Amino acid sequence: MSTKLPWKEWISAYAKRLCLLTFDEAHVVPQWGKDFRHVYLEVGMLRSVLRGNACTLALTATLNLELKEKLLDVLHLEDSETVCVVRNPDRPNITLQIWPRRESQRGKVPLPLQQYVEHFKEKTLSGHFNEIEKSILYCRELNDVGRFFVLLRKLLGAAAVDAEDPDDRTICVYYAGIDLPSERLALARFAEGKAKLMITTVAFGLGINIPDVRRVHHYGAPATVLEYWQEIGRFPIAYSGAYPRL
Repeated sequence: MSTKLPWKEWISAYAKRLCLLTFDEAHVVPQWGKDFRHVYLEVGMLRSVLRGNACTLALTATLNLELKEKLLDVLHLEDSETVCVVRNPDRPNITLQIWPRRESQRGKVPLPLQQYVEHFKEKTLSGHFNEIEKSILYCRELNDVGRFFVLLRKLLGAAAVDAEDPDDRTICVYYAGIDLPSERLALARFAEGKAKLMITTVAFGLGINIPDVRRVHHYGAPATVLEYWQEIGRFPIAYSGAYPRL
C-alpha cells in the first residue's frame, strides 16, 4: 500500500459515502504484518484518508491483550476511544483429544488417522460415500502435506478416486502458494462434499466457511494456543460431536 498508488485518490473520492471500515480476522493485521504481509501494517492509512467519516470495526475470535495493543497501534486508535465487546470463546460442543505420536504398522499412519482411513474405505466401498465424515488434516510442514497425500491415496486405493469422475480425487491438498486453478478446485470439491478429506497447512483456515466439517486432525502441535483455537474452530457451532485430535 503506497501513497503513490491510485487507491488513496479513489477512496478519497468516496470518503463521504463510506460509513464503516471493517477488518475481519483482525488479529492477522499485527500477526502477519511483521513477517508475512508488510502491507497490513499500513492499513491505518485508510482511516487518515477517511478523516473520521467512517467508524472502524475490527472482528476476531482470537485476540489476546498483546495483539490488541498492536492492533490499536496499527489502526491508529486510542484505547480510550475504542469500545471493546468481549464474549466467552468457549465452545462446549468441542472435546479435545490428544494422542501419542505413535504410528500404526500399516503404512506409518498415526493411529487415529488409521481409524479414519478404515471409516473412509468402509463407507465408500459399501456405497455410502455421503456418510463419510468430512475432515481436515493439518500438517505443520509442507512436506508432510505431500507425504500424507501420497500415503493416504495409496491406503485408500479405489476409495481415493471419485466414482463418477476417475480424474478427480476424494482427498485434496491446500497450502500457501498453490496455483489458483488447483486452489479453486480443491475448495469447491471439499465444500460440495465431493472430497471428504482436506490435507493442508495453516493456510486453510481464515475466511473458510464450510459448515459440515466433522473431524479435525493435527499432525504435530500448532505453534501457539491461539493458532490451535483458530483451526479447531472449523467445526460448526451447532455441531455437538466435535472431537479434534492432536
